[in-house]
Amino acid sequence: MILDFVLSHVISILFLSGNGIPINQRYTCEFAHSNENGKPLAALYPKAIPIADNNFEWKKQKGLHAPCIYTTGRSITLLSKTYSILSNNILDQLPIEQGTINDFNKLSKIQLAYCMEVIYKDPIPAHIIASVLEGCLNVIKTNPHSTELNEWAEYLYDRLKVAYQPDKYDIPILCQIAKTLTMYNSQKNMISQDELVSKIALEIISCKNKFGLLGKHPYIDSTAPISDQFLAIDALLSCYPIVQLDTLYEEAFYIFNNLYNMAYNPFIGYFTFGRDRRIRYTALDLESIIRGLNTVYTWTEGEEERREIGEILDKNYITLILDTFFDRFKNKYDTMISYYKNEDHFEQIAFSGSAPVFPSTIFLEFPGPVVKWPIAKYICIGDILSLCSTMLDNLENTNNTLTSEYQFLLDLVMRILHA
Repeated sequence: MILDFVLSHVISILFLSGNGIPINQRYTCEFAHSNENGKPLAALYPKAIPIADNNFEWKKQKGLHAPCIYTTGRSITLLSKTYSILSNNILDQLPIEQGTINDFNKLSKIQLAYCMEVIYKDPIPAHIIASVLEGCLNVIKTNPHSTELNEWAEYLYDRLKVAYQPDKYDIPILCQIAKTLTMYNSQKNMISQDELVSKIALEIISCKNKFGLLGKHPYIDSTAPISDQFLAIDALLSCYPIVQLDTLYEEAFYIFNNLYNMAYNPFIGYFTFGRDRRIRYTALDLESIIRGLNTVYTWTEGEEERREIGEILDKNYITLILDTFFDRFKNKYDTMISYYKNEDHFEQIAFSGSAPVFPSTIFLEFPGPVVKWPIAKYICIGDILSLCSTMLDNLENTNNTLTSEYQFLLDLVMRILHA
């Protein structure tokens, strides 16, 4: 179901919505379905109105809008991860044909080229460069021998280090930059060679307040949102193999243990600083919590602790998102996929209303939880794409865990047979 969830957003936003700059006409013939139904986007607008017409095109916004390089970077990452998972055939039956899967790889490269053209000629803030660099590194994973892609990654890495300004960023941006630099160092096998990663990690830790959680700033004692706590935990643990300072590992779990004690409500199974019967989660909140729990699960050694974290992650967050999404959009999703693929059995219907994408905000009401989707005029595209990307990370992590368990059982059987 995670792949179906992701495909709904990829097809709806990046191929059908029209919410951005379409690819050049000369590239259109290279895509499996763009001549029929769908207009792939070379760059995306940051916000959108997810109301679709009969052709699944979204409602147009009033006024002039500029493409957002940060959001397009989120798109490149998602396209590359989706392509990688589908092309590795981890499923017995793929939900879409190979031609569409290849389109994801083609579009990620076109979007990356668009971003590079802008970055080469304009001054760009560090967090935007980090978004594009992360996308570029994910494209390289599926095209490792491309000289052009590796040169782009090196250029973006250098630009990011120059653009970074100490003591200028909030926790989410610090975490994003640290993780992207770590990803670059890891792919280039540059262990303990990047002082900037260490400095940013220590700057994150310096935000810790008297409650053992992160404050909004080193000089502001008020506690940062739950999403920031999980982003920091994920960033510190991700940096640890590169920086190799035990402080990062220890502080990450110190923050997590305090967060668990102060914010996790075992009676409802969710993290919240609130004490009422209603929890508000943005798409970015959910993305941050899932990412953080996934990383903590990976680094946790105790079997009982891993089981508990895994249950919170899978049953309370992943399942919540998937169930509430497909309860609302299963028929629209099937109709949209058939329309996009231009299948012979597809009959044009009067489709209108909400496009099959996750909202910017949901509310959980208890007892339940009962999920409420508020009527929102706009959604932040980058946050939705980030949520999809993190859901794929969880799918990949689950698949790797199962593979390891199957390999262990196979080795055990072979030892018994040869005993």
